[in-house]
Amino acid sequence: MPTNSQIPYNKMQILSHIFWSRYSPENPQPIIDFYLSDVGEAGEMLGMTLPTSYSNIVLDLCRQNRGIDRRLPGDVVAEGYDLRKKTGPDATSTRRFCGQFVYVGLGNEINSWLRWPTQEVEIKVDPRDLDKVQRSLLRQDEAALASVVLGLNLITKITNYQYDQVMLVQTPIKLQPNEIDALFFSTIGDKVILFPVEAKALTTGDEINIDQLAGGYRTLKQEAARLLPGQTSVVRQIAAVMVENGIDFAIFDEDVEPGADVPFKFLKVVFEPPLSVW
Repeated sequence: MPTNSQIPYNKMQILSHIFWSRYSPENPQPIIDFYLSDVGEAGEMLGMTLPTSYSNIVLDLCRQNRGIDRRLPGDVVAEGYDLRKKTGPDATSTRRFCGQFVYVGLGNEINSWLRWPTQEVEIKVDPRDLDKVQRSLLRQDEAALASVVLGLNLITKITNYQYDQVMLVQTPIKLQPNEIDALFFSTIGDKVILFPVEAKALTTGDEINIDQLAGGYRTLKQEAARLLPGQTSVVRQIAAVMVENGIDFAIFDEDVEPGADVPFKFLKVVFEPPLSVW
């Protein structure tokens, strides 16, 4: 028999433990927040071996909309709750959010994923503006997508040339508890425009999670205020999904936090001629 320290990490058991430690059937709450520290405490209580980092427990379950039964254990679903990603610091404590149990009613689900318009607006871009060696060696992952965005100056193109020179800060960039796949910036006078890009690779099939976008947006706003003192900074969130021979972009307005009902500009970039490795 395995000892307690050898019990495998089980996300569903941990979520069930957290839920029942906070849920009161006599006084049910519409939203039940929980924290990264709750995951660690639940794992310890259950005698589980936790991974080095468990900040992605909710994100991993919400990368795609596979249905509520794939996100939560049955005992939580039976109480009418669904799961939503929530990140960032708690203003009332030093703890950092991990997620939320959201009451939706039995048989219902929340939709935390970006709904792409069916009508496509296309722009054609020549990938031969990239170096031939780069075009030959590119992979089908998020880092490659960031390289193409930078190399083809796509942020300038998809924002109707509102910004002059767009430069890369870093890819990826970790801003606890969020990871931004690529962070770009431009300056107009004394204003710094930050473009966090949430990227999805062609090979994974992952969807854009709105709650993840919002969490990254809030964290970056907070960090920009701290790290760029005396400067005006704005954040313009971008989602980029690698598709066959192109990229689907969702572009939000400056300083607008992404949400389920928040409008965004949709644009499909198509490579012409085709980018052979994509």
